[in-house]
Amino acid sequence: KGTSSMKKAELVEAMLAEDERVKQKESLENAIMRNVTYCYTIEGAYPESLDYLKNNYGLIYDEELFFVDYHISGSNILPDITIIEREGNK
Repeated sequence: KGTSSMKKAELVEAMLAEDERVKQKESLENAIMRNVTYCYTIEGAYPESLDYLKNNYGLIYDEELFFVDYHISGSNILPDITIIEREGNK
């Protein structure tokens, strides 16, 4: 019985951690899109890079937890943004 309840506790802990990572990823997605849209509204062009958002719009996130792939096709085309959770953080 003790081992069974320990495994249940570990499972619950893993589920809570996964839920937290999902929320963090959603929050990051929202923050990036908000900053991208704001930049376009203010400057008339989408940000040229993720570093531009970090340096000029205060974007901060845990780079050890998430990798953000940011590709721009033109100043008036919404960038292609992909957020990937890094391995080893699950």
